Amino acid sequence: MSAKDYSYSQRPTLRRIIWISYARLITFFIPDVLLHYIAGLNTSGSRIAWREKMALLSLFLFSATCLCVWLEYVSNLFCNPIKYYYYRDVLTNNSKLSVIHGTAVDWSGYSSDAANFIKEHPHQDLSYNFPRFLHLNQSNLDYNEPILNNCIYSLNMTDRADAWLRYYLTKHPGYDYQDDTLLHCPIPGKLNMTGAPCFDGTSAMNGYRIKGDVLYDPFSVKRYYSALPSTNNMTRQAFVILDGTVLDVTAYLLGATDTVIVAPHYTSRSFAADRTFLPIDLSLYLYTHLGTDITDFFESNSALGYDVYRQCLIYLFQTGVSHISAGCSRSNPAMWATL
Repeated sequence: MSAKDYSYSQRPTLRRIIWISYARLITFFIPDVLLHYIAGLNTSGSRIAWREKMALLSLFLFSATCLCVWLEYVSNLFCNPIKYYYYRDVLTNNSKLSVIHGTAVDWSGYSSDAANFIKEHPHQDLSYNFPRFLHLNQSNLDYNEPILNNCIYSLNMTDRADAWLRYYLTKHPGYDYQDDTLLHCPIPGKLNMTGAPCFDGTSAMNGYRIKGDVLYDPFSVKRYYSALPSTNNMTRQAFVILDGTVLDVTAYLLGATDTVIVAPHYTSRSFAADRTFLPIDLSLYLYTHLGTDITDFFESNSALGYDVYRQCLIYLFQTGVSHISAGCSRSNPAMWATL
């Protein structure tokens, strides 16, 4: 081939041809005449460049749309949403569910001591028979549960926690506590009578399916669960709300206080320093704000390190939730794949 026969014009590659064709296809409804006289694109190259920009924009929009569809729709196919059961529905006489620390359970398909006990007592709150506060009875220097180590052992409150546990189990008529051993727990529905078996509040539930969370509305908590038991009404319960979790602090306040007679037929309570394993100002706040949301107390005292007691309270005293979460009951593999 001679030099004069050689062409210096660059031939487009196949990828370039496909890309230009795609750009023209995306913008086919906009003719070159319109780009020439209205957009001022007088040359063929400028018009092709404009179409390429629109094609690139369409790819970005398509990618964003695919991402939104993946996050909003496809990922939901892999999500098992948390189920909620209103507490009145769970505790009604025709309910087949039972409650353990704010979790609705139905173990009719299982066979074990714990499962058989639950099957015998539907529509009951059996948290008293699965006491988590027994984890305060440490066999070693520290606790087996890291949450308790952070809020009690690390803060040198183990002696007070031990004293609280012994006092509460000794004074509560539903617990048969002898020689530092818990023999029996309250009878379901008759909390002041002992004779029912006791189970570990955490390990006894491992390996069993749960139905969902028990839901309380703040109005019902304020109206029906805002007082400690008294001689006139031994069935009262004292709840508070923390970070959307409903806590039953009845046991803690009964074990941390002494009854004081202030007048005939009138009593009050005073905190016993040797049994108050939570900070005294937090304990007082619990006592004076029963039935309310105490989250603001932790927000205003976060600088004092009170966040360590959030998980501690929830771990020991959770009895339900007060709001519906949009999360999944288990890890969502689609979301992990996206990350």
